[in-house]
Amino acid sequence: MTVPVTSVLDWRQLKRYGLDAERRPADSQLLFYAPGPWERYRVQIAAAIVIIALQSSTIAALVVMNRRRRRAAEELGRRRMEMARLSRIAQLGELSGAIAHELNQRLTSILANAEAGSAMLAQDPPDIVEVGEVLRDIAEDDRRAADIITNLRRLMCNGGGGPRWPT
Repeated sequence: MTVPVTSVLDWRQLKRYGLDAERRPADSQLLFYAPGPWERYRVQIAAAIVIIALQSSTIAALVVMNRRRRRAAEELGRRRMEMARLSRIAQLGELSGAIAHELNQRLTSILANAEAGSAMLAQDPPDIVEVGEVLRDIAEDDRRAADIITNLRRLMCNGGGGPRWPT
């Protein structure tokens, strides 16, 4: 009867002399083998790497989506401001005839009162009381014309940015 011969190798000694454990005989027995972290926890390490990669890609996607959302909100704000400005310009176009008529009435009234005042001053003796009333009418018509222009400037303001025309 023959007893099979098996080689018994000490893993620590193989490591000490720099010998590769994979090159040992097939029927040998390896004692004191201490597997490394990768061999012990291969599945856990791979799962952790996959989870970290998925979390990183999710964070990157969220950052990109947040930037896009912020840019879209800024663009929407700009377009709303532009639409409001264009709306005011359209309203001004519609109201320009009425505004021109109102201003023309005031200017015509001022001219008529100025001519009447000049005629009153040319009389001998001039009626100072009536000339004063004419001058008051001229001042009142001037104020009304100025109010029309002020309201027109207010209408043309750019979203609180102040009047577009120099004051």
